[in-house]
Amino acid sequence: MKKLIAVSLLALPTLAVAENLVLSGTAAQACTFSGTTTGALTVSGTSITTATPATTVVTNNDPNFYKVTVGTVAGLTSAPSGMSLTGNMVLSPSISSGANSGATFTGTDAAGKEANLALAAADTVSISLSGTLNGPALAGAYSATSAVSCIAQ
Repeated sequence: MKKLIAVSLLALPTLAVAENLVLSGTAAQACTFSGTTTGALTVSGTSITTATPATTVVTNNDPNFYKVTVGTVAGLTSAPSGMSLTGNMVLSPSISSGANSGATFTGTDAAGKEANLALAAADTVSISLSGTLNGPALAGAYSATSAVSCIAQ
């Protein structure tokens, strides 16, 4: 009887079967904005310039797939009655921190500017503006808006 049990126990491991279970997934391409701060303008005489740049953090997860674009500023968002720009504002965007820091923006003030996001990263984009008013500045609040986008190249 002892021999029969020993034979039976030795035969059990050969009946075991193993299977590998594979799990897979895909990360969607994404580009998002966060931490946006409002900039400040200095208005004096016929000049309107950036005192403090506006900033936003753009985060992308696909190298060389996205570019950040800065839209043209052809007019003031708000200004005292009768005040306007004599032309487009000069756009001075930069990637001031992050893995893509120092990336070159190309384009024109009339059409907007863009920079390639060569690395997947969280980067701070800073926007400065300057322009000329249609006459000496009147007392009141002035603001300008530039749309920043993250688009596929």
